[in-house]
Amino acid sequence: MLSLEDAAKIATEEPKRRGYSYNEYLAALGVPEKKREAVRSYGRLGGAIGLLPIQAQGDRFDVVEDGQVAAVLAAYWWLDDFPVDLVAVTLDAPKRVLRFLGHADALGEPELERARYYSCPTLKTEPGRVVVHATALDWLRSGCEGGAILDRRRTPLILSDIDEVIPSPAMFALNLHRLLHQHPPQLPRVMVPKQESIAA
Repeated sequence: MLSLEDAAKIATEEPKRRGYSYNEYLAALGVPEKKREAVRSYGRLGGAIGLLPIQAQGDRFDVVEDGQVAAVLAAYWWLDDFPVDLVAVTLDAPKRVLRFLGHADALGEPELERARYYSCPTLKTEPGRVVVHATALDWLRSGCEGGAILDRRRTPLILSDIDEVIPSPAMFALNLHRLLHQHPPQLPRVMVPKQESIAA
């Protein structure tokens, strides 16, 4: 299996190999012209890295020579570091996202962390607020503003400790509300061995 660094390198070279400039690549993804510089300068490698021929493996992807071509986005924990994961999105199924390593639960984690910071009770000069986009492509087209959840089962955990989330588009609000108030799929049972006392 390729390393993250090697996969990112191939992704950055693939648009040029297929005859696209970086600007044409962003245009093909539907990124408005006025947002392209923000995408280009987001994080160490940009918000959108390039293209990869991929094959889906559950919710992950492998890079294969004759695979389906997908746009590759970068998931960062810190913007000045290398991405922690690569996220593949195809234009024919933009709501489905595939991760290369499976390490990232959201795009825009630095913005989500900033909102958590401002939501701290001792820093109540302003509410912690962040835009949450319905899909990874919506996040990209916004110029990488706010965040987008990749693993929707983890939405309550990812957005915990944030004062306010603003759904984008607005019609995503009901779905986001459901995701935030979903019950955990399985809660553990608390088991106390019979021979031990539970009295403290």
